Amino acid sequence: MQISQMKTYAQSKQITAVKFIESGCSPIVIELSYIKDEAMHRELLTRGAEVVTCKCLEQAYCICRDAGIHKAELVQIMTHDEASAGDTLAGQNNPMMLRF
Repeated sequence: MQISQMKTYAQSKQITAVKFIESGCSPIVIELSYIKDEAMHRELLTRGAEVVTCKCLEQAYCICRDAGIHKAELVQIMTHDEASAGDTLAGQNNPMMLRF
């Protein structure tokens, strides 16, 4: 989903959930869940053809606040032991609710 679309969907209350996903030492990406054509969709936030990445939570907060979004879940995935991880995300902690 493009940033401009995010703003439009947020204003029309179509965004149902926002997740800040932090995987190991990688930058944070923003995943948006939204309703379109009576169906639920999930997409990463993009700018042009590139996925938007954030170095810190403050950058992710600013992007969302500019669109009128003031809460998100922080999902942290520990990937340091990938060899023994198996098919599940065993290193995933419980999501933390954030309000900003």
